[in-house]
Amino acid sequence: MERHCNEGGVLDLRVEAFSSVGVDRGVLAGDTRAPRITEHPVSAAGLRTDPMTLRCQADGRPAPNVTWTKDGKALEVELQGGFSHRVVLPGGNLFFLRLDPADAGAYRCVADNGVGDPAVSREATLEVAYLKHEFRAAPTSQMVTAGDTVLLQCGPPRGRPDPAVQWRKDGRRLDVDEHGQHGDRQPRLRLVDGTNLAIRDARPADSGRYQCVAQNVAATRESPEASLQVAVPPHFVTRPSDTTALLGSSAVLRCEVAGDPKPSVNA
Repeated sequence: MERHCNEGGVLDLRVEAFSSVGVDRGVLAGDTRAPRITEHPVSAAGLRTDPMTLRCQADGRPAPNVTWTKDGKALEVELQGGFSHRVVLPGGNLFFLRLDPADAGAYRCVADNGVGDPAVSREATLEVAYLKHEFRAAPTSQMVTAGDTVLLQCGPPRGRPDPAVQWRKDGRRLDVDEHGQHGDRQPRLRLVDGTNLAIRDARPADSGRYQCVAQNVAATRESPEASLQVAVPPHFVTRPSDTTALLGSSAVLRCEVAGDPKPSVNA
């Protein structure tokens, strides 16, 4: 503040804006500006327990305070064991120390400095990838007859994104016609409802150990193995035929049978 006397002897006081610790020169001078978002958050996906940052930058006079919303509601800091697994950093970014499936949702950042209306960012979707351990349905061991149709069930664990399912036989991946891509109108091996394995016209070569495998970007899960045995009904390979023999001599009547399991022959 300066003091001056004019020609008439009247004291003239002049007050100038100044800057000091904790005082914004522009604010004192009336230079305020409503907040605006300078960097909008973008949609992202991460693995469960991994760290993640959703970015948001804003400016205005005075500097705005940045908060976040999730699914249209104000985001509250959640304490877990005495500390928070997510925090709004001083610059406005939202940091997750470790992602949890409950963190998935639609996020916006909100900047407010008391001047004009708060600035709201575009929506960003956060997806947390995970895959549970428990299969909802697992294949079971079966014994069928050759020519039958077999259905091996598989209900993969719940996950995000939804896991893809493939089948193994004796430890090797099965070539399954999922959508008739091999050109067969009725493929012998196909997926039913996207996960269950159907085998049409079962053959002895189909016997073996089957396993359902579920996989997404988060993990791979394997079901317990199930045994499939395709039985072949007994049938004659060589039938006995009429034979003439001399009295007291030996005679051989040939009979040969086949099947799986190997059948027994009773005279």
